Amino acid sequence: MRNAYFAGGCFWCVTPIYKIYGVSDVICGYAGGDEENPTYEEVKHQKTSHRETIKLVYDPEDVDYSKLLDIYFYNVDPFDPDGQFIDKGFSYTLAIFYETEEEKCLALSKIAEIEEKTGKKVYVEVLPYKNFYEAEEYHQNYYLKNPEAFEKELIESGRKKETVIERVTTADTEDLLKIYAPYVTDTAITFEYDVPSFEEFKGRIEDISSKYPYIKAVQDGKTVGYAYATAFKGRRAYDWSVETTIYMDMNEKRKGVGRLLYNELEKLLKGMGVINMNACIALPKVEDRYLTNDSVKYHERMGFTEVGVFHSCAYKFDTWYDMIWMEKMIGEHRIPQEDVRFGQW
Repeated sequence: MRNAYFAGGCFWCVTPIYKIYGVSDVICGYAGGDEENPTYEEVKHQKTSHRETIKLVYDPEDVDYSKLLDIYFYNVDPFDPDGQFIDKGFSYTLAIFYETEEEKCLALSKIAEIEEKTGKKVYVEVLPYKNFYEAEEYHQNYYLKNPEAFEKELIESGRKKETVIERVTTADTEDLLKIYAPYVTDTAITFEYDVPSFEEFKGRIEDISSKYPYIKAVQDGKTVGYAYATAFKGRRAYDWSVETTIYMDMNEKRKGVGRLLYNELEKLLKGMGVINMNACIALPKVEDRYLTNDSVKYHERMGFTEVGVFHSCAYKFDTWYDMIWMEKMIGEHRIPQEDVRFGQW
């Protein structure tokens, strides 16, 4: 196992972006300064020479340092010399603390690449590792302990962009296919082997959206995720049940957008008269680089409960995977039951 140290502004906000396969722990703390055992109040109010920093414990066999850097630069504003977003002051400025010459070279190379591409100066210091002091316990995994306060922090800090939920049309085919393709080629989240063609994917959108909600999340004109529902089974008696699906841009996970999408999807389905939401989710026997339990945990947070598991029912990447069914009731089961209003969403 190896450690990596990144100062990316508010450590609450940076923690969840590294909850990925290969990273076993993300610890909030303070690094780079001279003072021993600094406190949050001291660091926050610029009374030390430390920066808010996260320590990653990762397995280089599963995720390399270069990918950790890519995630870092995608989620910070490297052109701000004074801090990050609304958080200003030295303790919120950017730094990468390296332990090896290889890490130093990789970080400097990323910076040079960004500067060449943008023509702007990058304000990220690349410094030798000096120290790291673990922050107070209530800071650790703050986004899980205080989800509402964390959401507020993201919005008020300016890190979270305004998200608009819109209907999907066939004009969105290319954007949605770009989001979906890496799930096919690089993960077992979908059991599809081959990326569908543009025309095939367009046809799927047409067929699904003619009866069921098909929606997307948009930030600054860019689609960052999408969700839809399909028939649970083809028989008439199953009309009141649907299977739900959601895919997020790989770089936009754990920012609350998936929750917005699913909440809107649920609202639309309920308005149609749907009662049962079902999710068919790929399940690893042991988490690997292609599949983790993140989707199951996400659905649990969204109010879904386990129905059952089909064992070793799918084979991909030379591995047998299970499949779990989860459900959520969003309406009342009545006798008689009103018909579902297909297409009226």
